Amino acid sequence: MRTLLLLACIVVAVYSASLHTRDPSLDSAWEEWKIKFEKQYTTQEEESSRRLVWEDRLRWIEKHNKEYMEGKHSFTVGLNEFADKKREEFKACSFVE
Repeated sequence: MRTLLLLACIVVAVYSASLHTRDPSLDSAWEEWKIKFEKQYTTQEEESSRRLVWEDRLRWIEKHNKEYMEGKHSFTVGLNEFADKKREEFKACSFVE
């Protein structure tokens, strides 16, 4: 039983790591977005973390806008200066209820 639990944890960790790798095809878009919104990060770890959040947001935006084209939504969405913020961080902003 213990071995099975350990194996399951390893599988989950490997799967999670594979989900959280950056997409090199988005490198130039990431750099352009950082320039546009004057983003600077203090460490490579922070930038990597923010990049993953940004990529998740970008995928969500692309999915939503595709659904908009299919008539599923009445509005489109796009990247803004908050695209590198986790939901919890964004919700913590004073202007968000």
